[in-house]
Amino acid sequence: MSGSRVALVTGGGSGIGAAVARRLLDDGWKVTVTGRGEQRLRDVADGLGNPADGC
Repeated sequence: MSGSRVALVTGGGSGIGAAVARRLLDDGWKVTVTGRGEQRLRDVADGLGNPADGC
């Protein structure tokens, strides 16, 4: 194990889930966000700077 902190945020397309994802990313976590609305998830990813781009 590399010691990386990893989180799975469900319901991350809006509200508390999106805020939790942002906070975890800001604290250095690797984050996966899931939810029911694809466009909302894309909007959240764009707002987070699309950190998965290039991974």
